Amino acid sequence: MTVIASNVNDKAKRQSKQAYLVVTDLDGTLLEHESYCYDAAKPALALLQAHHIPLIFNSSKTQAEILPLRQALQNQHPFVVENGAAVFCPTGYFGTTASEESAVWGVARSSIIKCAQQLREERGFLFKSFVDWTDEQIAKITGLSVAQAQLAQQRAYSEPLLWEDSNSQLDLFAALLKDHCIRVTQGGRFLTLTGKFDKSLALLWLKERYQRYVYPSQTLITIALGDSLNDQALLEVADIAVIIQSKHAHNIQLLGPKTIIRTQQPGPAGWNEALQALFAKILSDREPYYG
Repeated sequence: MTVIASNVNDKAKRQSKQAYLVVTDLDGTLLEHESYCYDAAKPALALLQAHHIPLIFNSSKTQAEILPLRQALQNQHPFVVENGAAVFCPTGYFGTTASEESAVWGVARSSIIKCAQQLREERGFLFKSFVDWTDEQIAKITGLSVAQAQLAQQRAYSEPLLWEDSNSQLDLFAALLKDHCIRVTQGGRFLTLTGKFDKSLALLWLKERYQRYVYPSQTLITIALGDSLNDQALLEVADIAVIIQSKHAHNIQLLGPKTIIRTQQPGPAGWNEALQALFAKILSDREPYYG
């Protein structure tokens, strides 16, 4: 694991004054890209659970896809769907009213699809998106089972696509979509079309609530993990950013975080590598990792 930037100022600050919130991308980060397995991350997952450190999923996946994963990992914390389109909190999690325990920034998927298809017809752009495929085709392209592909199709605020045209055409496509308040982001496998929001909004929204309702007397340190450009905004607003090794990781360039880490290993192995090292230092009797 390589720490490429770290600004630690107050060496005397005690650990008890600090609390931690871990926010993670899923595909290519906590989950293997091809198998969607997280076995290599189990030691770090157990460590977070043992020390009651909240783990927040912030993913391009749908609500329908994330719910089974939360159940499998016994995760009862808030989660963020479709590249930051919405955040959902378990009932009563922050002790607030139901209307205050979710937030939506996304625009309707139907509007995104309509705009993209209209541009394809008018300009001849070459791409295919989820709406063009059957569940069986999505399963073949992604490596998901057909049942999992059905969950991936249950999108509310975004549309993944495979670009089959030139880079210059992609630049034009993105510019035209921008005029319609739709953005294009590069994920690990697909481009994703969304409204004008990103994963950072949900992290900032959640951090404010954790600070106010859960850790009012402590300094809350956010740790974000991601592997591709659609994680850049999320990583940028974290206190500690962990860039998981991937074919797109070198494109992520950050200025905001006080500590930036690039892992040597990809996927859940890199995820485990980074968090094990971080919390070995944080939870030891030595100086806090971040201050």
